[in-house]
Amino acid sequence: MYLDLGKTLKKIAGVIKTIGMIVGVIYAIFLFASYDGDTALLGWCILLLAPIVSWLAGMSVYYLGEFIDRVTGIELNTRTAAGDSIDHFRIKQLDILVESELITPEEYKQALSIAGCKEDERLK
Repeated sequence: MYLDLGKTLKKIAGVIKTIGMIVGVIYAIFLFASYDGDTALLGWCILLLAPIVSWLAGMSVYYLGEFIDRVTGIELNTRTAAGDSIDHFRIKQLDILVESELITPEEYKQALSIAGCKEDERLK
């Protein structure tokens, strides 16, 4: 989840948009069911505004994820141009995650094996 934050935020954006639209429509239907003039007007406002607000909130989170993806890409390209290998950068990220106890040592070993590195070959 933390290794690909941009992609995770993009998925969350879709969930925010969908849930917001569904909840807004359901709430508007409940307001229509009350048969009161004031609540019916409020129901129409919610029916019109909830999808727009949900879409805007989802797009905001989506573009935050896109921004993070692009900044990460720029960082990787800069590090590669500066002489650091991408594997070295990934291993540093994994070390930070283990030190902060966000992943277990078993997950660390699994991530190293997926990257094609052995634990004793890792860079210091």
